[in-house]
Amino acid sequence: MLYKNYTDLVNKLVWIIPKKRKRDNMRNILNDIVNTAYKVEYLINNNNSINDKDYIIINQCDGFAGQLGKYIFGEFVKDNYNKNVKYDTSWYSISGLDIEKKEKRKFDLLNCFEDIKIEIASNEEIEIYKRLFYYDSGDFYDLCRNKKRLYCHFHPYIGSFDKSYVMQKLDMHKNLHHKLKDNNLNLYNEIINHPASVAVHIRRGDIKAHGGFAVFENNDSIYKEYIFKAIYLMIEKLKPIKPKFFFFSNDINWVKNNILRNLKKEVEYTYCNNDNKDTVYFDMYLMSSAKHMIFTIGAFSNAAYMFNKNKNIIVISPDNINSL
Repeated sequence: MLYKNYTDLVNKLVWIIPKKRKRDNMRNILNDIVNTAYKVEYLINNNNSINDKDYIIINQCDGFAGQLGKYIFGEFVKDNYNKNVKYDTSWYSISGLDIEKKEKRKFDLLNCFEDIKIEIASNEEIEIYKRLFYYDSGDFYDLCRNKKRLYCHFHPYIGSFDKSYVMQKLDMHKNLHHKLKDNNLNLYNEIINHPASVAVHIRRGDIKAHGGFAVFENNDSIYKEYIFKAIYLMIEKLKPIKPKFFFFSNDINWVKNNILRNLKKEVEYTYCNNDNKDTVYFDMYLMSSAKHMIFTIGAFSNAAYMFNKNKNIIVISPDNINSL
């Protein structure tokens, strides 16, 4: 409870009522409310202690990379804490928009990985759990260890899990390779057959509202400088082999106008012109097939890296570019 002495608080609140009878009536009403609150708190705490059946709901409310992070977190919880896990996917039908409320997000996890199964929480379960067992901060592993029921609203990062564990749980190649066709298939073959293919992911869209943009001082010019620096650094790192760069973005026109047209003539590149934003997981699969990678911001390129099987991969990111 918020206050240690509710009796004293109630007396102070009702003292402003001039008539004793009304004051006493209000005191009784407030005391009944306080007593009910204590009973509810007791029942919640008693019901939420570890005993026979553990059960949590994870709120899915992200783009594709975020969905992967939450799925892997759910699998980790099931494997290590013996929990039953369900997912709240209601956000995709209620809102489903990026930070700037422009780009639509879809729940693509099951569209990409048709060989996995998840339990979807019912509306009634979601309502009860959000009201009684809601957590959006703290040590979630500690909460899973000590609480029976949880509603988890947070954003686990897929890169925080072991790469082999992610590959054990999710096989992107198995689920997507046979679905490749037309431009995606041609691009895939070009990527895997080139001795030094480099995937470059350039996030746009809600970039200025994204926390990761702070590393570039929220400045597009600094952002572009980093991209050019990363490209030319990768060329140096791969000598004497000449790399080919494969560009992926949710705004490929920005990439064409701001990056590609300003590259040195000797830089070999192509770009993924995937206009179907409903299948962003194909972009991630193609990126994961490259020999090397360049990250900008956001979790998408990091998630693609988790599926990359090249043992000698070179990764350039804002975190390491000045130390390579």
